[in-house]
Amino acid sequence: MTKKFDDTNCGVLFRNENKQSPKHADYSGSLNCAGLDYWCDGYVRQSNSGRKFISFKLKLKNAQPKAEPKAVAFDDAIDL
Repeated sequence: MTKKFDDTNCGVLFRNENKQSPKHADYSGSLNCAGLDYWCDGYVRQSNSGRKFISFKLKLKNAQPKAEPKAVAFDDAIDL
């Protein structure tokens, strides 16, 4: 399927109809920012003054798993 429009710097969120706990996102979707694709979760929050807002969490779609930190031998330590 070919794209009919340029979706750079665009995104979409859908209401989470199957929310199973209060910790799950209220909205979820995806977006593109500067050519990178992200998963996006939105959470409805309320400020101290009572105004509602949506906070976001972004995660790269093609993110590589983080490597375990490499152990440093005592002899490899840097002298200060």
